Amino acid sequence: MAIEKLKTRKSPGIDQIPAEMIKAGGKTIRSKFHKLINSIFNKEEFPEEWKESIIVPIYKKDDKTDCSNYKCIVLLPTTYKILSIILLSWLTPMQRKLLGIIKVDFDATGQQLIVNSAFVRYFRKNGNTTKQCICSL
Repeated sequence: MAIEKLKTRKSPGIDQIPAEMIKAGGKTIRSKFHKLINSIFNKEEFPEEWKESIIVPIYKKDDKTDCSNYKCIVLLPTTYKILSIILLSWLTPMQRKLLGIIKVDFDATGQQLIVNSAFVRYFRKNGNTTKQCICSL
């Protein structure tokens, strides 16, 4: 299940919900997330809160005034990560079929959802809804 796959001891995103709290929530939390995910699929739209993230610059080396000496970490909402994990589990087995010989390494981050949204756009061009896109994968 997606909740068990959440990484612990990581900074939460804008929702400020640590993965540990979600994991400790038991059946009640699972039921709420099931309803939330179904609602997202039915409405075919992410909650507004999921469209925001926190960007944290991390200093690497050399001149601290040079922006190229920093890497950025994006803190995504923990609730968003659950949907990412679900989509990852559906899309990973289909990546070769959909992309041919192109190798794509998926991980449970926001970047993975950018790739996923490309799949959805591809299927929508062919007259499918988002729910049909996910189900067809």
